[in-house]
Amino acid sequence: MASSSGTKNNVGPPRALSRMMTRMPKRMLELPDDDENAVDSELVPPSLASIAPILRVANEIQKENPRVAYLCTL
Repeated sequence: MASSSGTKNNVGPPRALSRMMTRMPKRMLELPDDDENAVDSELVPPSLASIAPILRVANEIQKENPRVAYLCTL
């Protein structure tokens, strides 16, 4: 019978990495705005920062053209 002499089974990511992944800061994206009702900045995860303007336009045109807005989100 094998004893566990204090060694751990190293399955999965290291604990420090998993803690860091759950606490990643969100990136603020400043966008120019002409509409008074729209928000000047949006919180987006770092992985979506490059497509944030496309998602914002999709939200703006949702009422006028829902099909195009849907395609923008794909």
